[in-house]
Amino acid sequence: MKISCKHIFLLIVGLFVLNLLIMVQNRDAGARAKYDPSGYWIAPILPDGPRILFSEGHVIDTPEAVNATITDIYINNNAEIKVTFVIPGYEHDTAHVELTMAKWLEDENTWMSMLQRTRERGPQGDPRYGDGAKVIRGANLRLENGTALTGGEPVSGGMRFSTWFKSGPGDFGNLSGELTPISFSDGVKWRRSSDHNPASYGDPEDFQYHQFAADIIDQINRNGAWESGIYRIGVTERNRGQEGYLRFNAVADFYFDGNNEVRILDSNERKHTAGEAVAMGSCNRCHGDDMRFPTNRVHSELRHDPTVCANCHNAYTWDSRNAYAEVDGWPSLDLRTMVHKIHAGIEGYAADAYFYQQVRFPDWTFGRTPRPSQARPYPNSPGVANCTSCHVYSGEEVYSWQRQNPDPQGCSTCHGEGGMVFWQAEPGDPDYEFISATYDCGHNCASCHGEQRPFKHTPDHYHNVTEQLERLALARSHVMEVTRVENAVAGQRPVVTWRVREGDQYLDLFSGKQGSFLFKEDKELFEEGEAVRLGIGWGYGEDWTNQGVGPRSTGAIGDPFHEIAHIDNTVPGDDQTTAVTTFDSPLPETAFSGRSGFVIIEFGPEEIQLNSRLKRISLGQGPNSFLDDRRLIVDAESCLSCHATMGRHGTYADQDISSCVSCHNAGSMSRDASAVQGSVDFMYMIHGIHGTGEKRKSFDRRRDHTVDGHFIGGYSYVSYPNTILDCTACHVNDSHNPVGKDFKRLGLIADNARDMFLAGAGVAAPLSSVCYSCHEDTQSMRVNKELQHHFYHSGGNIYGEHDHAYFTDNREQCLTCHQE
Repeated sequence: MKISCKHIFLLIVGLFVLNLLIMVQNRDAGARAKYDPSGYWIAPILPDGPRILFSEGHVIDTPEAVNATITDIYINNNAEIKVTFVIPGYEHDTAHVELTMAKWLEDENTWMSMLQRTRERGPQGDPRYGDGAKVIRGANLRLENGTALTGGEPVSGGMRFSTWFKSGPGDFGNLSGELTPISFSDGVKWRRSSDHNPASYGDPEDFQYHQFAADIIDQINRNGAWESGIYRIGVTERNRGQEGYLRFNAVADFYFDGNNEVRILDSNERKHTAGEAVAMGSCNRCHGDDMRFPTNRVHSELRHDPTVCANCHNAYTWDSRNAYAEVDGWPSLDLRTMVHKIHAGIEGYAADAYFYQQVRFPDWTFGRTPRPSQARPYPNSPGVANCTSCHVYSGEEVYSWQRQNPDPQGCSTCHGEGGMVFWQAEPGDPDYEFISATYDCGHNCASCHGEQRPFKHTPDHYHNVTEQLERLALARSHVMEVTRVENAVAGQRPVVTWRVREGDQYLDLFSGKQGSFLFKEDKELFEEGEAVRLGIGWGYGEDWTNQGVGPRSTGAIGDPFHEIAHIDNTVPGDDQTTAVTTFDSPLPETAFSGRSGFVIIEFGPEEIQLNSRLKRISLGQGPNSFLDDRRLIVDAESCLSCHATMGRHGTYADQDISSCVSCHNAGSMSRDASAVQGSVDFMYMIHGIHGTGEKRKSFDRRRDHTVDGHFIGGYSYVSYPNTILDCTACHVNDSHNPVGKDFKRLGLIADNARDMFLAGAGVAAPLSSVCYSCHEDTQSMRVNKELQHHFYHSGGNIYGEHDHAYFTDNREQCLTCHQE
């Protein structure tokens, strides 16, 4: 058949029209994805394909942690120990467990493992990882078969097991060929016969190192005498990943009278080391209820009770990976030392070949963590000075950090090499000679500082903990309130009535002791935190964009329309406790009547550091309606569980975290000098920052500091101590789950879309913006382009081709596949 050019032309036209019809149909399908009367989105029918449910895609692979209970401890022959424990919710008649036992050394204020072993690793390729030195470590028993455990007996709510402390052939003095109960009658048990032979720790001709090891071995043997005293047993799940396993810990302290009699101690009778004197909840507040460590799964995250940790992590346990065969060449793995150095970000500190200098303690009560630099890539975090974040009251009804007899070793964990070294007198110094001659002191902290000592200054005195906590309590005792808003609409000068309450008493804002609520100098000289500042913003629904205000001099976008409460624009209301502030300038045309908006009151006198407050309003002529709270997405208490106070830019948000959204909103953008010109929306920042290290390599929306060999830039130094999949750690009211509900939030300004946004477009799709905040691939450009392409074909245009209003009528189709 002969085909003419005309036929070919008509065929091409036909195919073009057909393709156009398909595109229109797809477009209409997307446009039809709107609300039905019940309030849910009706998604178009898509071709068959994979259906990854939202819940399945956000499953936490770490099982819930369970606190098991030790119900009975039995001692036979004055030396052999049997322990019985119950695992709640457990349904199997076998279990794989680790047993540890430690003795409390009252004179040394530490635990010491009654089971000892040696560890040798190396030599490592990297010189930082030691030279293969043989070191001593607290040991455990791993019991994993039917002859090791007895019972598996169902009891109310769980399963009960019993076991002797049994050793395998050749371990812990067992010379038989079977599992044999361990006898502690001779004191501490060594795993191998050579372990307490000093000659096995290095070259016997190296006398100093040989003597160093011999002294430690002798001290362990001497302290490990089996006698009356306090002991601790820990039981831990061993085999992560076995079918139906639970992460469980059981722990009990018991008193042994030296003659077979045992009494299990109540929790309030437990003996604590300084590093162990913390509330279980202190760790859980940041690491989550199940004590997860997603960026470094220590012990496979199986040991979630800190009281178990000290059985091995005590003053007699050292790090094999970073150890050297030289005097004092064994880095301590004592729990106090580890916790202090890790949370302080001490330069050079490593444990088990894992470097912790990048850890940033999230408590900003004492100031902001310094930024990394080439000169000091991991400076000490000032926040770690707030000892109260972890430490709780001791039996003497004082904080452990307020003790009148401070432990110099506790001080030196931070105030030593790599940390904030304090001054100390040395022999030969005039000051040393004067102090030692006058006060009979040397350079031991406790010899001068403590009860009945020349200097009664405690760590609290030097760290100003109580002083700072009192300032924090003062700020939280004050509440700022907006009671009325008038004429908050385009072309009008808004009038805001506000007041400040301390307890149940409203303060005099004009002539009282806090008269600095009003700024009295030239407004051009106003600095954040000096007096009250008011703001009005607007947007769509309960999300705001504040367009029309104009970029700041730095190029940042998204601030509300601000006004300083000045002596010239503020007058008393009904009395001196009520202030009425009239804005100096009218609102721009984008603040049109009926638009959803907000009013914020922030800052305050520096001596109080007031907390900002935000209320919703409806823009319009005359008095405005609403004055209620924004929808609750994240409760301030969720943030405060890790961040003892939330202060930025001179204002604080401890009482109302939504006040941060007044600037960090869907229409916000970072300043011109930022590494990447992108959104600084609050959701996007929080997801990106906390996801660094787990879901993404970096987050460079603001500070792209890099330090060769240490620090890759952005917020990569932030190590979120929980998993970012634990959405409910921050979110409330199921606000993290978009399935089956009215998804309200706005899309964000797309990457590199500043000019597009100022021209009326530049906005990415709402749901895709949320997903992208965690799932952006910052390591592979190709993989990230595939992700963006996936969003695009579900209606999730994140290239900035539309404006905010577009996405109020055109919704994404993501939840067609990603549903419950």
